Amino acid sequence: MIAKVRPAIRLRPAPALDPPFDDEATPPLRDQLALQLDGATRHRRHAPIPVPRVRSGIPTPSAPVPTSSDGAAAPPALADASEETKRAARRFLDVCLEILNGYRPVAHIRNLTGHNASAVIEQVAACLDRADGLRRAHDPGRSLPRGHRFVIVRHLRVCEPRAGVAEGAAALALFGRTWALAFRLERKRGRWHCAAVRLV
Repeated sequence: MIAKVRPAIRLRPAPALDPPFDDEATPPLRDQLALQLDGATRHRRHAPIPVPRVRSGIPTPSAPVPTSSDGAAAPPALADASEETKRAARRFLDVCLEILNGYRPVAHIRNLTGHNASAVIEQVAACLDRADGLRRAHDPGRSLPRGHRFVIVRHLRVCEPRAGVAEGAAALALFGRTWALAFRLERKRGRWHCAAVRLV
């Protein structure tokens, strides 16, 4: 009788860590009827456009003008984040996801931080503790397939308040629970460094 030997290597499908970047994607139109032509604008939420107030014939701005600490007008915020800024924010978030999903140790975030590495590492470790707590609560015997135990990105928003500074907010999800990770990146000497991370 010949015993059947199992192969040493098993092929498994690659897990889907997070969906493709869809920041500028149009919203789904699942409730739209066949000839309902206003469906594309019905789901979008636009911020109201501020209307200047007119007082005694002199128009005044509807919001205060931001100023710096010395009283001069602050540099205007950029209309949209540049592609370089979006790539840097996505790279930082990918490293955070690899840490949260167990592919990297927390210390690997140190290469992406500036002078306050300990505060950033502490916040990423707190996020890791939250993810591990959810894994223990929802899957104590590790009965779920590995792909279902991953922290995924629901949404990522990146803005560039001024040149060389990126602020990102990501909605992370695991087992139906969602929390936010906000971070600030600054470019110094051609490299992006994380200045602050907050877990909400």
